[in-house]
Amino acid sequence: MHFPRYVIDNFEFSVGNEIDVLDDASGEIVSCRLKTFTKPSGYVMKYLSGGWHQYVRSKELNVGDRILFGVVNPVMDVVFRIHRQ
Repeated sequence: MHFPRYVIDNFEFSVGNEIDVLDDASGEIVSCRLKTFTKPSGYVMKYLSGGWHQYVRSKELNVGDRILFGVVNPVMDVVFRIHRQ
């Protein structure tokens, strides 16, 4: 899951390489890796890796399902809720 450009440009990420992602509905916490990638053009991308992929697969999401994310500044964790179609 990539963070939107607005979040990368305007929010401080103070968590290092690990970030907790909280399922707002169930209270389940998923520990994920926070990766940063800079393209040759200088465009910076931040995205969740590691535990996030396993969690999404375990929830058996389908095409059309949506995940709503929320963060506060500084970014120390991510809260989300799954909306099934």
